[in-house]
Amino acid sequence: MDRNMQMHARMDQVQKIRFAVKHKTRWLPRYAGLLSVEVKRPKLWLFSVCWLAISILPSKAYAWSYSGHAVILASALSQLDPAARKDAIIHIDYLYDRVSGDSRFLPKYCLSQKPLCFFAAWPDRERDKTLGELYRIAGAEVPAALRALSSHETANWHFANKVFNLKHRAFSGACAKRDPGQLYDVLPQLASVLQMELSIAQRAVTFSLWTHLLADAHQPLHNLTGSVAGCSHDYGGNGVCVAKRRNKCDRSLHQLWDSGAGLFDKPDMISPLGVAGIRLPIAVDYRAIQNESLALATEVYAPNLEVSSRDYVATVQRLSRLRAEQAAQRIALLLKELMESGT
Repeated sequence: MDRNMQMHARMDQVQKIRFAVKHKTRWLPRYAGLLSVEVKRPKLWLFSVCWLAISILPSKAYAWSYSGHAVILASALSQLDPAARKDAIIHIDYLYDRVSGDSRFLPKYCLSQKPLCFFAAWPDRERDKTLGELYRIAGAEVPAALRALSSHETANWHFANKVFNLKHRAFSGACAKRDPGQLYDVLPQLASVLQMELSIAQRAVTFSLWTHLLADAHQPLHNLTGSVAGCSHDYGGNGVCVAKRRNKCDRSLHQLWDSGAGLFDKPDMISPLGVAGIRLPIAVDYRAIQNESLALATEVYAPNLEVSSRDYVATVQRLSRLRAEQAAQRIALLLKELMESGT
């Protein structure tokens, strides 16, 4: 393609982005009114430039925080017997030694447990890569049972959007096919592969993906997304700013939940949580996990929600702790099954 054609192609892309922004941001002020949160529609030209930059650069948005994922995995390991824990740590160390490279990106509170933090959050850091690339950089071939997914990027594996209408306080069945995500499609496949004979590299990658995505499934805003009218939505709370700094959004509603409203932000939190005080099913039931998250919609998107209030922060911390504990129990459950089956 010559230089003129490239220029026209870029201009065409910008026009498409401007059109998309115009229609996708039209509902934001109405949404903000329902939540008592100030959300201003951005200047179109500026948003277009930012969106174009984002579309070119790899996305590094994370589900739970680095330390949140690490806390969940640490909690799961604490529930294993020494043999099962040792086996899990072998795979954690393998992946870290093989692919971590420069790990200065890890936050300070991860520095004392780099392999655990890296392993727990690795699928987020590499979500712009295809499944085949993930196995390849770890020195492995894609397991035969997953080969059909080799060329698939994993970004949309981290969520399953169910559109929650904020005005009618109910989920919209008509929006079921709008940006649905593949979280609950891939989780059972990954778990099934872990039951098979795998090389240490294959098992390390599969183990990292499965544990990470199962933790994602317990974060409510990886299961639901808010809407005022129709199927346009806030991308799991990413479109709602709850804290500003220098007139820029410093934290979205989604990020507030990723951090557990500060629950996972403390340097001493890379340690096991307690065990959830409810009885879980003997087997991991993905439909039940999804329904548990969806049942929290009315608390996540509380009417006239004051996201900076003490009550709301306490709610986020309480529910985040519960969901993290449940995720850890379920991860531990599968790892125990793997040890008992000898795989």
